[in-house]
Amino acid sequence: MVIEDTAEIHIRKSNLVRFEARRAQDSTPAITIRDLLKATLRHRPDRIIVGEIRGGEAFDFLQALNVGHSGTLSTIHANSAYHALARFVTCVLQSTIGLPYKAIKSNIGDSINLLLHLERKAGRRQVSELVEVGATMSRPTGMSSPPCIPGVSKRCRRKLERNPARLKTVVTERES
Repeated sequence: MVIEDTAEIHIRKSNLVRFEARRAQDSTPAITIRDLLKATLRHRPDRIIVGEIRGGEAFDFLQALNVGHSGTLSTIHANSAYHALARFVTCVLQSTIGLPYKAIKSNIGDSINLLLHLERKAGRRQVSELVEVGATMSRPTGMSSPPCIPGVSKRCRRKLERNPARLKTVVTERES
């Protein structure tokens, strides 16, 4: 399932379902990304792709990850992987769900496996960071060699080791 504000993601699959948000018009109510994420969970999809996380839909996205929809992916705009995680926390807080900050960070640590940060250099996008998000989240520290990342093949890990991209581990504090 693909959920977007504006249809921009082009995937050619026979069993693909697209949901597109819309603004309120005359007598037609708005349909938000949050509404579409909730509706998507009722379909029990194998994969969920959200075009971009910008606000309170981050909480619903996090809920989808926490209830077994591990094949889920989205984008969030930020200057680094660390800032993307901080922005994601801020977006969850925008949902007005009332969860404590530490609980949000713990949920993110439990739900998000990898974060890939791309940056534009010389007119091209390239990988600048690949972050493994783990059990305790704090400001990332550089690592000399990549840890074993579940789901990343040995061939991919070898490329990462040769590539100047930085691989970091980020962890979240858990409330005791």
